Amino acid sequence: GSEMCIRDRYVCCVLAVAVLLAVAVWRCADDVLSLTKEDAEVTVSIPDGATISQIAGELKSKGLVRYETLFKFYCWASHAEKTIEPGTYTLNSRYDYHALVSNMIEASPDRAVVEVTIPEGYECEDIFRLLEADGVCSYQDLADTAASYEFAYDFLQEIPYGSENRLEGYLFPDTYEFYVIDDLKDNPDFDTTQYAKQAAEKMYANFESKITRSMYARATELGMTFDQVITLASIIQKEGTNTDNMENISSVFHNRLEDQYDFPHLQSDTTEYYIRDCIEPSIPNGSRDLYQNIIDAYDTYVCDGLPAGPICSPGLDAINAALYPAETDYYYFLSSSDGVFYYANTAEKHEQNII
Repeated sequence: GSEMCIRDRYVCCVLAVAVLLAVAVWRCADDVLSLTKEDAEVTVSIPDGATISQIAGELKSKGLVRYETLFKFYCWASHAEKTIEPGTYTLNSRYDYHALVSNMIEASPDRAVVEVTIPEGYECEDIFRLLEADGVCSYQDLADTAASYEFAYDFLQEIPYGSENRLEGYLFPDTYEFYVIDDLKDNPDFDTTQYAKQAAEKMYANFESKITRSMYARATELGMTFDQVITLASIIQKEGTNTDNMENISSVFHNRLEDQYDFPHLQSDTTEYYIRDCIEPSIPNGSRDLYQNIIDAYDTYVCDGLPAGPICSPGLDAINAALYPAETDYYYFLSSSDGVFYYANTAEKHEQNII
């Protein structure tokens, strides 16, 4: 009787262990294959440089996996660490391990995106704030990228490093799709340097695709560097409202540039507004004298000819107007409050227009 009791206990233990193993195997299989998970959308953010352990921890915290070690083993066996890319993704809790990994890549349809329209005439500061507000990258990371990152584009080679308005004029105005970084909304200090570089690259690539060889050739024909063309186009963008008046405004500035003895200054109020809105706010208190040379270099009532650089992102109409001005003998222009433009070839006629 005692032997039968011991045997029964042994059988019960074996059965209990078998049941526990079966349950464990089932739970592991359920986690890997997502056999019984609920259907729900979950947003996860994978930061740049994240390890598989960090990724597994993020997925577990969001309820997408139960067993971090099992997921890490799967990633090791499938070499997933080479495919998962940083970004913010909207995943489904029904995804199995394979689906989770394959949907955490740049091309994933589950990666959260936002459509951002950058209007013609926006300054860098406007664009930086717009991208931060839409969760693309932080203002400061984009400003730092602008000042110091070396982008491999020919049109940037003549522009010096060190200033956040180094990108001014080259963040092409258009509608873009960018990936959303949800962590940025909850944590303003989240490092978005990589995303800032990607955003700038996308806008630069768009700029490069819009500027043709014939446009570069025309700049050379005018005796201008392309940065000078964009600088002039940025002023035209701020001054004009349509193709016709942009071409006439361009003729005024070109005529002045060609007769710098009589007209050494372009005298555009737009550069004074740029100084007021974009340069002076970044000057430390009590340090204006140290920055006076920069202010003067942008002030077209002070500097000779063109200012030191662009004052906004011009669109194609303004760029083409800078390259192909109307043929006029105008040296002055102004616009009325109702949007009518008046041109003059003498100071006397200009005074009459003002009146």
